[in-house]
This record gives sequence, structure tokens and C-alpha cells, in this order.
Amino acid sequence: MIYFNKILFSFILTVFLYGFSARAQEIPTELQKAYEGFDATIGIQNTDIFTGIEYIEKHRMVNEKHKFFGSDLYVPTTVFYEGQPYFKIPVRYNIFDDLLLVKLPSQRGETEFQLFPNRLDGFYLNSRKFINVYEADSDISGIYELLYEDPQLQVLKKYRVSQQKISRRELVHYEFKQKSSEYFFKYKNNYYELNRGNLLELFPEHKSEVREYYRDYRKQARVQQDGALVAMFQRLSNLSNAAAQ
Repeated sequence: MIYFNKILFSFILTVFLYGFSARAQEIPTELQKAYEGFDATIGIQNTDIFTGIEYIEKHRMVNEKHKFFGSDLYVPTTVFYEGQPYFKIPVRYNIFDDLLLVKLPSQRGETEFQLFPNRLDGFYLNSRKFINVYEADSDISGIYELLYEDPQLQVLKKYRVSQQKISRRELVHYEFKQKSSEYFFKYKNNYYELNRGNLLELFPEHKSEVREYYRDYRKQARVQQDGALVAMFQRLSNLSNAAAQ
């Protein structure tokens, strides 16, 4: 019966699931419940998400200055792994080491481990959408917040934290501080660092508009950088689409 269910679910995946570019809330509620029921029936330990690497914490942290996104507690959310969605999975995003950690029930009670980077597609956390970019031997590889997406481009935000080692008598702990985020964008399957030069090079027929849009973005970024960045790329996308018609 389990074997039959796996065949059936593979068919459902082909018909209904269009990859991580589709938002989790677009997956029909009935289908989400079916996935959850299937995972519960065979046991989460027997699914693909129960594959990873043992996580060993390298930093002793004693206060709220930790290296995790939002909270150092595990938060249940949707994870896309090996092209499949898994719901209500307890996760923590380790910004410093750029790892997604999960804690799942096992024969020993609960098992904490890190997911394989080359199998992780993405996840949601604190109402934000994250994707994992895996390019072998490339500096671009890593976990990014997806700020904006359309058929031709993605706008990505990379979170960074710095560490400080604190020694008090014989005890050592670490504190982490948020650094300025870095921004990138993917255009026609290539990744670029966000700067005016790259935009001018990629949109040579719209140089005056690019200069105007980038100038507006820099002004508005002082108040709300993410929103200003999304607004700029929406304008660029509209401009590019209009020129193509």
C-alpha cells in the first residue's frame, strides 16, 4: 500500500507542483493535507527530508545576540527539499554558517541536523520566502531571501552577521551582530551583484531610465531599502516588457 501511495504522490507532484517558484499558499489546502497525511502514514523518518548531516554547534551563545534568523527557537514552517514540499517542519536558519537546521522526531526522541545544501530548494520563515542557490564552486551559492520575482529576474537579499568572542574567566561565549545585507539579482539565468554599472550593462537601451530609477532607489533606500529595491526592479521589468512588445 505504501508503494502504491508513493506512485500516486509522484503523479500528484507532476500534475500540481510547479517548483518552489510557486508560493506555498498556492498549493491547494486539500493537497497540503494529503501531503501531511502521507508523511504521517509512512513516518517523516522515511521521507527524503530525513537526510542530512549531523549538526554540531561550534559557538556557545548565552543571550539574544545569536546567529539565527529571527529566533534561536525552532519554528514550524514549509520546506522545499528535493523538489517536494514538507509542511510544519521545525527549522532554524543559521545565518553565520548559512545552514538550514531541522529538528525531527526519531527513535532517539528528536534529531537535529542540517539539510544538504545541494538538495535544499527553499523555505518560508517569519512570512519571508527564502531560496537556496546552489552553484558548484561559485561564490553565489547560499541561502537568500527572495524579495521579488518575475519570469525574467529574481531579486535576492543576503543576510550577514559578524561574531565576537567573549572570554570571562574560564568561560568563553560568542555574540553575533547583524551586518549590512548584500543584494544580488538573477537576470536571464545569470547572477549579478546589485550596482548601477551592472544594470546599465544589462539594459543598454534604457540607460537614462536606469540612471533615474537607480537614483530614486538610493534616495528611498534610506527609509526602506527592500521596498525601494523591489519598486526599482518592478519599474525595470515593466520597461523591459513594454519594449519587447
